[in-house]
Amino acid sequence: MKTLVVERTTNAKTGPMAATYRTADTCPTSCPLAGGGCYARGRIFGIPSRLGTEATASYPEVRALASNLRLGAMVRANVSGDMLDDAGRPDFPYAAALSSVAQDRPDVAVFGYSHAWRSLSPDIAPGVTLNASCESPEEIIAATAAGWPTVTTATDPADPIIGTTIAGRRVVVCPAQTRDGVTCSTCRLCARPARRSTVAFIVHGSGKAQAARAIRATREEAAS
Repeated sequence: MKTLVVERTTNAKTGPMAATYRTADTCPTSCPLAGGGCYARGRIFGIPSRLGTEATASYPEVRALASNLRLGAMVRANVSGDMLDDAGRPDFPYAAALSSVAQDRPDVAVFGYSHAWRSLSPDIAPGVTLNASCESPEEIIAATAAGWPTVTTATDPADPIIGTTIAGRRVVVCPAQTRDGVTCSTCRLCARPARRSTVAFIVHGSGKAQAARAIRATREEAAS
């Protein structure tokens, strides 16, 4: 289990911000994309595998961000990976390290996503906007009821889930995928914990066809 901290990414979608990358063994086995279709599979998971550091009791490399970031910066947690340890349990030391950045630097927005939300508490990392990654309307309803901000995945731009209202939240496509010049660092929608929307990400990456199939299967199973 390794974590890599990058103080300033050059990713075109996110824009300039700090980020953490974690290895695949921090992800829940229940994730419908675990068998294929995950955008991080291969090259992106390989980044923390090669360059990350093994987990420690305090994650000092994460905590150091509080001293190193510019005013008003952002931290994207879990560009790859999730909030679990390699035994499938909540990684409380990692969550505490992220929370320390948010609490020590209230000007910094710390946010991320988790497919492991069913086994976590929404307040596992106070100050961090951790979004529940959902694949079906039923999951959005359950996550909303549990107190999570929610995101979902759309199989394509014409996915009928887009534009619907589920559990009082309208499903809107990620602005970075629909508007020229918009990045995560300029949008910041996913970093807002109390929002009345579920952000939908249209499948992307080399495994998008496989991801779309997995999402459709998850929805069919949830609805049956």
